[in-house]
Amino acid sequence: MLRTRLLGVGLVAAGLLHLLGATRLLDLGETAYGVVLDVDFDPGRTAAWRVRGFGLLFLAAGAHLVYHGRVVPRSEDGDRDADDDDDEREN
Repeated sequence: MLRTRLLGVGLVAAGLLHLLGATRLLDLGETAYGVVLDVDFDPGRTAAWRVRGFGLLFLAAGAHLVYHGRVVPRSEDGDRDADDDDDEREN
């Protein structure tokens, strides 16, 4: 569970980086493409908004993992969701 929470913290950090530094990340990508791949990188007008959108997704996923400590939250009694148990009994 600790590794999952640490992954969540990493996703929150990555999300903040994407939200707050979208243009710098695109500049870094442009430089890296030019140096490593020797190709032109033209991010376009809406690229910064797409980067920020991924930042929101990273932030939401990371906050979920930090708060719950797992992908599927436990129910109030500490078990998985009761509906999941009913589904398993039917199969």
